[in-house]
Amino acid sequence: MEDLGILPGGTFSSGKGINEHGEVTGEADVGGEDSHAFLYRKGRMIDLGVLPGLKSSVGLAISRSRQIVGVASTRGDFNSYRAFIYNDGKMQDLNSLLQTNPGWILSVASGINDKGEITGFGLFHGKGRAFVLLPVHPSNSDGDRDESGEGIQELQR
Repeated sequence: MEDLGILPGGTFSSGKGINEHGEVTGEADVGGEDSHAFLYRKGRMIDLGVLPGLKSSVGLAISRSRQIVGVASTRGDFNSYRAFIYNDGKMQDLNSLLQTNPGWILSVASGINDKGEITGFGLFHGKGRAFVLLPVHPSNSDGDRDESGEGIQELQR
């Protein structure tokens, strides 16, 4: 068993997801009522921060390529919940990555697989619904599909 530690200023941490490399994501308090999502890798807990304007975040799942999904919020305010993806050192609101606004507010991203497909919970025209996001692969300059798995996520329902 291994103690993953805590973030500076905090007193607790909780693991939520683990990939096949043994890398863990979860949440750790940073003092007060706020907590931040973390990535635990190679014996070190890394603070992933929060989305702009929000106070807390929780990492819920991590893929083989270290893409982390979860939820950021102002604790106690369900209307502030926003699903996020953390990739290449940057946390992004999944709502901002949708190609169109099809009436969804993506609240919680709870799972991601190695293809970059994301599942979670959101509001569709004000009603709670499960969702799945499928990656859209941008074309390269030759017009061929870029199979890197990066790009804008598109909502499927």
